[in-house]
This record gives sequence, C-alpha cells and structure tokens, in this order.
Amino acid sequence: MAALPAIEARAAEQYRAVAQQMVMPLDPSPTMAAARDELARGLKGLLAREVPATSRIERNAALVLGTPRNAPLVARMRLDLSPLGPEGYRIRSTSVNARSVTVIAANSDIGVLYGTFAFLRLLQTRQPLTDLNLTSCRA
Repeated sequence: MAALPAIEARAAEQYRAVAQQMVMPLDPSPTMAAARDELARGLKGLLAREVPATSRIERNAALVLGTPRNAPLVARMRLDLSPLGPEGYRIRSTSVNARSVTVIAANSDIGVLYGTFAFLRLLQTRQPLTDLNLTSCRA
C-alpha cells in the first residue's frame, strides 16, 4: 500500500481514540500477517504514530483481528459470521472485559484482510468509527 496522507489533527485525535493497539493471533498466517502489516502502515500514515500489535487486549481502543478458528477471542464473541461467505467480513464496535474494541472478523484470513482494507477506507474517508456494525458478504 502506498503512503497515505496524514489526516487533519482533529480527526487524527478522534481516530487515535479507537486505535490504540492491534490484537491478533501470535503466530499469524501469511495472509493475517499481511492484514497486520497493511493496518500498521495505514494507521502510521494516517495517524502519524505506530500502533502496537499484541496477542491480548491490554487497553481500551483495541482493534481485534481474526477468525473464530485462529483467534479464540473472536470465537468467544460468538459473532454470526455464517452469512458472510469465505471472503466477507464484519467490522463491529463492542466491548470485551469492559474495554472498548473494534473487531474485524471473518470466516477466513482473506476476509480479515478485506475487512482491514475496509477499516482503513473508513479512516481515509473520515467516517465515524464509533458504533460500527458493518458487514460485507462475498462469495
């Protein structure tokens, strides 16, 4: 992904408030690693700061990426991913253990990657990132 222009200071502050860390599996597949890397690059370019990747929620405003198979945290959320197909995704604002999170979940790693691009597109187009409940179904 090419370098992205930083967004205005006010918008960047609002977006930083929902993107404090990335939470994903410890040993990601190549596709999940690509999702992590694209998200890290995009967030750094848009928000002008690094967002650390961890395997567990350590603070509010975590971005949780995964599938029920590769991320036990996503499996415990019991999101209905069945209608999404193999490449669809769900982006949802929720809370886990009283911490605010944004989940990018899918049935497959490629769905998570597509969801990551969709999340970055929300930032680029200055969309609100609170109370998200977006779904994309792909065959």
